[in-house]
Order: sequence, then C-alpha cells, then structure tokens
Amino acid sequence: MEMTDTGSDEQQLALVGSGVVLVEFWAPWCDAPQALALLAEELAEEYRGKLRTQRINVEEYPVLAARYHVHAVPTLALVEDGQLVDQFVGFASREKLQGAIDWLLAHGKRASGSGHSAS
Repeated sequence: MEMTDTGSDEQQLALVGSGVVLVEFWAPWCDAPQALALLAEELAEEYRGKLRTQRINVEEYPVLAARYHVHAVPTLALVEDGQLVDQFVGFASREKLQGAIDWLLAHGKRASGSGHSAS
C-alpha cells in the first residue's frame, strides 16, 4: 500500500499502524525504489500474516520521515507497534532483511534503530 496524502501527526503515525511493518520511505525522483518495492512485496507475501508493508513518500510525509530518522532514500524501516526497530539505507539484500525480520518475529523489539547501511 502506498500513502501520499498529508494529515496530522496522529493520522501520519496511523499509516504505519501496529504489528510488524516493513516501511519503505521513497521519493518520486529516486529510481531505486522500484526494485525495493518489489522486494518488499515479495517479503510481505513470504511473511503473510506476520508482516505487512507500507510505502511512504517522504515529500508528502516529511514529519513522519523525520520521526523514523530517514535522512536518505530509499530507506527501509522495520517497525513494530509504531516503534523503529531496525533501518536499512539504500538497497538491502533479501538475506539481510530476512535476518532482521526473523529476529524480530522470534524475539520482539530490540534496541531502536541499529541503522544499517546497504552500502
């Protein structure tokens, strides 16, 4: 699901929602999100019922992007119940994302934002 409408802070936070969510922060001028969006969709299918995905346009939701410490696009944020758990800047490998998702599903929240860089 892709969100681009503006709203209050509460409405913006509701976009992420509860449970385990892989949030893709993107911008229209960035080419990389196409491949990342496909990977996120594949992971959502693989983890059906345990993980959902959300696409957030940083130009439309700058406050939400700032709340999740997004300083570059694309960024994938692994969020549980609205709290940032892990973050991947740039294109992250399937294996790296699966490892983080598997850990979170097995152990619950961990220290906020370890801030992986995909480079």
